[in-house]
Amino acid sequence: MTVAPSLLNTLVLALALVTLYLFAIRKFTKQVEQLEGEHLRGALTRLTATPTRGALLGFIFSALVQSGSATIIALQSLVGAGFLGFASSVAVVLGANLGSSLTSKLIAWKLTYIAAYLMIGGVILGFVRSRFRPYGKPVFYFGLTFLALSLIGVAVSPLQSDPRVIGFLSQISSLPLAVLVGFAGAVLFQSGAAATGVAIVLASQGLFSFTQCVGILLGSGVGSTSTALFASLPLPATAKRVAFAHSAFNLLALFLAVPILEPIFNFAQSLGGSVALQATNAYFLFILIFTLIFFVFLKPFGALVSRLVR
Repeated sequence: MTVAPSLLNTLVLALALVTLYLFAIRKFTKQVEQLEGEHLRGALTRLTATPTRGALLGFIFSALVQSGSATIIALQSLVGAGFLGFASSVAVVLGANLGSSLTSKLIAWKLTYIAAYLMIGGVILGFVRSRFRPYGKPVFYFGLTFLALSLIGVAVSPLQSDPRVIGFLSQISSLPLAVLVGFAGAVLFQSGAAATGVAIVLASQGLFSFTQCVGILLGSGVGSTSTALFASLPLPATAKRVAFAHSAFNLLALFLAVPILEPIFNFAQSLGGSVALQATNAYFLFILIFTLIFFVFLKPFGALVSRLVR
């Protein structure tokens, strides 16, 4: 079967914009890490004195940088260097998962219109000589992520009525298959935000159903942990435990959630809104519920990880 030039051009354009989105996410995360530097390391060490403070820190930092992996990798370096104990880092891992889940909600709330203001503001900050000048590049790249998502939505809009595209996407009909697609996408892009962002945009355009979208969100949550796992390979065992705890939380939560996924989905859909918003609400509720459960069993969970990763 040959692909019509118009369809091929649309798909190539969409792929190019996905690449731009992924580039913007990576650059934004890197700029934030460079901006904070040793200050971030010192803050993490001081603010993980209690589990509650550690979870709050992980939540805030991951929500700001739009990446749970960035927080986990920073934790790995601290634990590996001996500046922070593994037990103190587990709460931060839980908070980081919850914070990174806000990425999908920001996209579903259609905040992409702020892209132009952020990018212009970032350029102005970069040129003005003031103490805020170092924040210019992070603000610019943060705006670029939203601009890329907005352009992806425009690019794929013609596909809404294409029977070949509808037929292909309809094959991702079951929740397990959608989870597998989300997992593969996050591992391929090395970014859960990239996989979830594309899924939410497609759902907003009517190309994905609630089940397809929420399944990809769930799968990408597990797949995104591969970034920290790869980064931990050359590090000592104590640092590997941080990455393993991150992966174990997402995997165990997904398996344990099987009996209660339907009630979570029904509740999220009852809140109304677009398909994309319903899916992101379901995913956020899922992460919130299991963050609270794991927080209650924080010490046993940490002990289990320590026992498995010697």
